[in-house]
Amino acid sequence: MKYIILLFTLFFLNLNIFCEQVAETIQDSDSTIVKNSKNLPLTGFIRRGQNIEFYKNGVPHGKWLQFYPNGSLKCIENWNEGKLSGKYILYKNDETKILENNYFNGKDHGKYFMFHENGGKYITGEFEHGKPIGIWYYYSDHGKLVGTNDFTSNSSTSNKKLKKSK
Repeated sequence: MKYIILLFTLFFLNLNIFCEQVAETIQDSDSTIVKNSKNLPLTGFIRRGQNIEFYKNGVPHGKWLQFYPNGSLKCIENWNEGKLSGKYILYKNDETKILENNYFNGKDHGKYFMFHENGGKYITGEFEHGKPIGIWYYYSDHGKLVGTNDFTSNSSTSNKKLKKSK
């Protein structure tokens, strides 16, 4: 019986010697995240403190959650193969929403909302492939419309002037 126990012990010790050791360090190699001794791109998630980041082949992919040091939610990001894609929401330290935006292929695309400290609308508009389009609306912290900006023409948006509401 002693020989059987000794054989099992030696067998398991040998298995442990031949097992590959995986490094616990995370390296950023040309914007690709690797997390093992062979420098293979990471597919999976990383928890950095409370923050959660998902990767596919070493680049951001999936939903990311970031938190303030006090534990309140800071932002929600959605990634697709290394580019922001989908809804992005940013919160203040007290979890009041500051910004809600949409991305497609790494560029602003879709509805855009910015909020006052009191949670009321501040700016509403829309992006298409990274450029503002349509009419943007600007509100006071009491919810009153205070101006608009028209991006419907094809001219340069840097020359646009804010039209004040009466």
